[in-house]
Amino acid sequence: MTATNGAEPGAPAGAGAGAAAAAGAEAQAAEGDALALTAAEVAAHAVSGPEAEAEAQALEQDPVEAMRAGGRSPELAGFLGWLLPGLGHLYGGQVRKGAVSLVLLVGMQVAGLLLSRGEAVSLDKETGHPFAFVAQVGGGLPVVLAAARTHGKLPGFAPPAPLDYEDPAYVARLHEHETGLLLLMVAGLLNLLLVHDALSGLPGGLGRRNEEARLRRRLEALRRAQAARAAGLPTAQ
Repeated sequence: MTATNGAEPGAPAGAGAGAAAAAGAEAQAAEGDALALTAAEVAAHAVSGPEAEAEAQALEQDPVEAMRAGGRSPELAGFLGWLLPGLGHLYGGQVRKGAVSLVLLVGMQVAGLLLSRGEAVSLDKETGHPFAFVAQVGGGLPVVLAAARTHGKLPGFAPPAPLDYEDPAYVARLHEHETGLLLLMVAGLLNLLLVHDALSGLPGGLGRRNEEARLRRRLEALRRAQAARAAGLPTAQ
C-alpha cells in the first residue's frame, strides 16, 4: 500500500506530520518577510520633507494657539459656552458636540424650570437655594433669566408665588421641585466642564483632527506602495 499523507513508504508514522510542521513554519517565515517588505515599501512612500515637519509641528501645537491661528478666540468660546451651553463648541468648529450639548443641557434646564415652576433658582436665604445657585449659575443665561424672574426683575414676567411649606398642594409637588433643582444643578456643573474645554482651545477636537490627518497620510503612503508594486517599480527592501 502506498502512503497518502505525503511521507515516503516505509518512513516512520510521524515523518509526514514533521514535514507538514516544517512546511507551516516556512510559510509563516515567508509571510513575515512579506509583511516586512510591505512595511518597508510603505515607509519608502511615506510623507517626508517639509510635509512631515509640518505634521510634527501640528502634533506639538498648543490647542489654544491652534485655535488662535484658526481665527477664533478661546476666551470668546468660553464666554459663549457659558452664555448658552454648547455655543462655545459651535463657535469653535465642533458642530456635533456643540449641538448635542445644546440640546441635552438646555433640555435639562428647561425640564428643571418646568418641574419647579421656576422656583428652583433663587438667592433668597429663607425660601431660596443660594448654595445650589453656585452650581446652577454655570448654566449661563437661562439660569440668570430664571433668577431675575424669581426676584421680580424680569420685565413682562410676574414672579412666582411665595413658597408656603404649610400648603398641602405645595408639599404634594415638593418632589418635583427637588427634581427640578437637581437638574439645574447638574446642567450647570456639566456646562462648566464645557466652558473649561472651550477655554483650553478644544484640545479633543485638535487631537482628533491631527489623528485623522496622520491616518490619511498613512493610507496615502500605502496606496502609493501598492501602486508601485503593481507597476513593477523598485521597492525598498
